[in-house]
Amino acid sequence: MTPAGIRAWGTLGMRIAGETRFTAARRWAFSDTIPSVAFRGGHGWAPDGATRMEAEFREPELRLMRALRTAPSAATAGMEPTP
Repeated sequence: MTPAGIRAWGTLGMRIAGETRFTAARRWAFSDTIPSVAFRGGHGWAPDGATRMEAEFREPELRLMRALRTAPSAATAGMEPTP
C-alpha cells in the first residue's frame, strides 16, 4: 500500500469512529520511535502517560490518545443539533 493509501485508510477510520458514539481513540507506539510519536502528534494524537511492554516485542510502548468529538451532555443527549 502506498503512503497516500495508508493516510486515506487512517482518515477514513477516524471519520467512521467519529460518527459513532466513541469520543476518543487510542493506539500504542514504541517509545523509542520519537519520529513516529511526533508524526502522530501532528495529527492530534498525544501520550496520556500510560505505558506497557508486550512480551513479544520487548520494547516499551506509549499509549496515545486522540479526541474524536465532544461527548454529549446528559441534558442534550438524544437531541438534534440546531442549525
